[in-house]
Amino acid sequence: MFARILAGAGLLGGSCCAATFASVREEPKENRSPYRSWSTVYQRSTYWDSNWDRRDPMFCVKPPEDDSPAEMLRFEEELNKAKPKRNRYLYLVRHGQFNVKGTTDKECALTELGRKQADMTGERLKQMGIPFTRMIHSTMCRATETAEIIHKHLPSLSMEPCELICEGAPVPPEPPFRYTGWNPSDRNFFVEGARIEAGFRKYFHRALPTQKDDSHEIIVCHTNVIRYWVCRALQLPPEAWLRLSLPHCSTSVVKITPIGDVSLQALGCVGHMPMEMITK
Repeated sequence: MFARILAGAGLLGGSCCAATFASVREEPKENRSPYRSWSTVYQRSTYWDSNWDRRDPMFCVKPPEDDSPAEMLRFEEELNKAKPKRNRYLYLVRHGQFNVKGTTDKECALTELGRKQADMTGERLKQMGIPFTRMIHSTMCRATETAEIIHKHLPSLSMEPCELICEGAPVPPEPPFRYTGWNPSDRNFFVEGARIEAGFRKYFHRALPTQKDDSHEIIVCHTNVIRYWVCRALQLPPEAWLRLSLPHCSTSVVKITPIGDVSLQALGCVGHMPMEMITK
């Protein structure tokens, strides 16, 4: 009982109060145990799933049928052929500022500022000198407009529209929605969440074994889609997506290595725009 009082005093009153109690009755050093904290007592909460994209070569090759040298040699050769050798980089670009008062997709077109944001983003991507391989974009008006403006700076890229990556409600967030008028229904999460997840599985995976160079792909889409994808790619709780915030025409970069490791190289970068042009 006394130990509980002492612990409570330490939490409520700080170290001074705890020291006062300790001076009254001090336990022998050999009986003391440290209180758990984030910094002193580490407990692993999860493990990385190396086969998150279902493309781990170990799971794609027929295992050896026996321990014979011929069978083991066959397995090793097929395993080496199935191993990717290059990195994939995904540049996730949110669309520019748009007319939030629009009631249809066409009415939710980019504002004048949104078009300027897209133009500066395209110029920035060009200045980076990266050998981009393709550009994918949502079919919603604001994302298509943004992609077309960016494409003027990178005219050699192919443009691929994709309905899977349109804006929507990925999964019910935790904590739940607060301070917002947007309140998706259970049906929205069920339908749109499955679609956004399908987009993730389509574009997030390690390179094919036949890929000879690192690939750099631009995906122009929406804030909810990108936030959910980032959580999924890093194997963080997907319901944490609403805790992230992305400005208009910001760029987030995800790297996927040949062995399936994933790292977030950048999140919501808008350093290419002056402060007065940054909006959310």
